[in-house]
Formats: sequence, structure tokens, C-alpha cells
Amino acid sequence: MRSRQLAALLIFVSFPLTLPSQGLETFAVGATVNGVFSNIADELRGIIEQAEDSANIVAMKSRIQATILLQNLSLLANQYTDKLFEELRETERQLFIDAQQLIDQWNAGNIETLEKLQELNEGLAATLSVIPGSKTEPRVLNYGPPYVVAQPRSVHRISFDGQFLGEGEPSLVFQGQSCDRIRKLETELEFECPNSIFSHYTSLKPVVGTLVVYRELGFFDWIGSIFSEDDDSRSYEVSLTAVPDEVGFYELTAYVSTEEIERKQRTQSFYQRNDHCSRGRTFSWSAIPQSGYEVDIQSVKYSVTTRSTNSKLNSVMPSVASIDVVARVVNNGSCGPKIPFSNDRAYYDARGAFGITVTWDDIKRTSKAIPNEAGKGYIAWGQDLAIELPADTKSFLLTVEHPTGEITSADRPGDYEWMNVAASPTNLILKPKSPAEIFGE
Repeated sequence: MRSRQLAALLIFVSFPLTLPSQGLETFAVGATVNGVFSNIADELRGIIEQAEDSANIVAMKSRIQATILLQNLSLLANQYTDKLFEELRETERQLFIDAQQLIDQWNAGNIETLEKLQELNEGLAATLSVIPGSKTEPRVLNYGPPYVVAQPRSVHRISFDGQFLGEGEPSLVFQGQSCDRIRKLETELEFECPNSIFSHYTSLKPVVGTLVVYRELGFFDWIGSIFSEDDDSRSYEVSLTAVPDEVGFYELTAYVSTEEIERKQRTQSFYQRNDHCSRGRTFSWSAIPQSGYEVDIQSVKYSVTTRSTNSKLNSVMPSVASIDVVARVVNNGSCGPKIPFSNDRAYYDARGAFGITVTWDDIKRTSKAIPNEAGKGYIAWGQDLAIELPADTKSFLLTVEHPTGEITSADRPGDYEWMNVAASPTNLILKPKSPAEIFGE
């Protein structure tokens, strides 16, 4: 929660000269400068730590400013190691009070502007510039970029703004790897750092290095250095956020339409017999599937069970809607004349008959979406990724785990926070957004 709040955070407003209500014990009568600084430093470190995993550019910049504030307050405190806080000049006391007020505002959940924190660092630098012994001390006021995307075959430029940075041979080292200095001015330093410094991470992580700068030695400083072990170098901790070279790891499930068939075996018999002395007759029968089903044409079979000599099967015509049977039933022989004064005849023909049994399967077709793994892997910054979809894909579910731990879940084309998802009949196309669009500039 705190790291989310820091996304718009951290910041100092113009406070009155009254002591902060929550930090009174820090400025109690008799408190030493070192004691005051120690209390403030502990709380600043907590705020810096809370911001380490934030993916918001304001939080990243705020962490940088809080780190610089911590180190510059340390420079001020070191000038008055043995002094009581109440012995400081009013402007010096106010810097510590403002820093504590900033922390109180943060702990209370109040959100201000990044610029105000930068103003506090600038005010601190101005105060240090008039303290004897600190006037020409090198001071860092800002550095960046706040995050570095670890893209292969690239170098990354890190620049510093400040005061009195042009002395000696400034150096920047991360985890034992040195960066090449390409620019040195009194107010600006610039280095090129190898990609390998930032390329070993799968999530957003702070990468901590050390900037070494040098103070200008006056004549008496130089004389003093001969008899003292005091070094003219000054070290600043540098903390940048390393962003992996992948937008995230994706897994794609395609739901493929598969036909399922339910079968029911059916049998139906038909029979017809003529009367004596009947002419030949044609009969039609139809076998009908049950409601909601259809005839499996390939399964249709039939067997003639009865057939008189002159009778015959004309046709069996199966379709999905019915099995139509046509037969001709004809008597054998002929009938004699009627006997006078009787309904009988002198002789009769043989009655024609025909019988048939039809067997088949009724089937019901249902469509079911079956999940299929369609692909998984990493999505690189700045590269569209086309993933082939299986034939008959009806829907999909895309999940992407990002370096921040956030999850994108997409089941349809559209614009998402980290990428645009488009679809064609054969492919799903992932178009990652730029780091600037994700984290800010």
C-alpha cells in the first residue's frame, strides 16, 4: 500500500517554522545534531525501501531524491558532529525540521509534489555552500534516468546534476562493473554503463552503485592533506531501477470448437400385404429420428424380411431427416370368375406381400470448446509478437505476468495497460507498449 502511495508521493510542502507535531522527540532540548540526523535517516531509509518495488515514475524519482536528501543531510550533520541541535543556525535547523515534516506528511498518507522534495535538496545545497569547509564540497542534486531497461547489445547513459562535480576523475561503479565517463562539467557528469549491470533480473529491482566525486583542494587543504589521512573523494550512493528486457511471460490458451456426437440405435419395421384380386400397389414408408436428433446416413442398414414373387423393393433413400422406403406389392396369378349368386370366386390369386426392417443411428451433434495450449514465452519490448491460433479457435485466454508482478488477463482483442491485443482468423498479435507509456517519463 505504501509503495503505491509513493507513486504520487513523498513530498515536502512549505512548512512553518514550528516543529512537526509527530517528531517532537527528535528535536527535544539537548538533542545532538547526530542524534537528530540518525532519527531522520532511519525513517528516510524506510521510505526509500518501501518505494523500491514501485513501477511508477514519480515514485522512482522520489526515491532518488530521498536518497540524495539522506546523503546531503549526512554531509550537513558531519559538519556539526559535537554540536547540540539548538546551537545550529535557524536556517540549518529548519532543513532538519523540514525533512522531519516531510516524513510526517508521508506517514500520514498525505500526497504532495515531487518538485517540493527537489526544492528541499536545493535548499540544503544552498545552506551547505555557505558553511566553512563545505563551500566547495561536491554535491549531487539529481540523477537519472530513474529506470533502465536491460536491452541486449546496448549501453545506458546515466547523468548527474549538482555542484562542484568537475574535480579529479569522477567514477561510477555498479556491482564491481565500471561505467565510462563521457562528460565532466562543474554542474554535470555523464557516464555510459554496460547493459550487463542491469540484465540479471526478472522483476523490477533497484540496482545500487557508487558515484565517487572529488572536492577541490585549496592551498591550505592541500597542506593539511599531507599530514592527514583525510581523502578528498566523496561517495554518493546511486540507486536506479532495473527493468527486465521482457514485457512479461505469456501463456495462451485457445478454446477450439470440437463436435461431440451422441448416438442412439434405432430399428423400425414395415410390412404390407395385398388383398386377393388386388392390383399391384406402391407403398411408401418413412423412418423418422427422435426430436432433436438426425439420421446418421452412414449407419443406415436394411433387411428385406418378406417378399412375394412379384413384389419388389424400389428404393431406400436415407437423409438426415428421414429414411424413405418405397416398395411395389404385387399378387401372384389371377382370380377366377365369381360364382353365381355368391361373393366367392372360382379360384383366387396368391396375395402379394413385402416386409423390410431398417436399422440406423440417431445422432445429436453438440459443439464444445476444448482448451488447447497455444503458446507460452517471453514478450520483448518494442517487438510485436504474432502467435498462431489452432484451426477452429472460437475464443482464447491470454495471461501475461509482468516484471512488476501485475497480471494482464485478456479474453478478447483490445487496449490493455501493458499492450494492445489484436486478432486475425489465424493469429493473435501482441503489441507491447513502450516503457515510457508503462512507467512514465
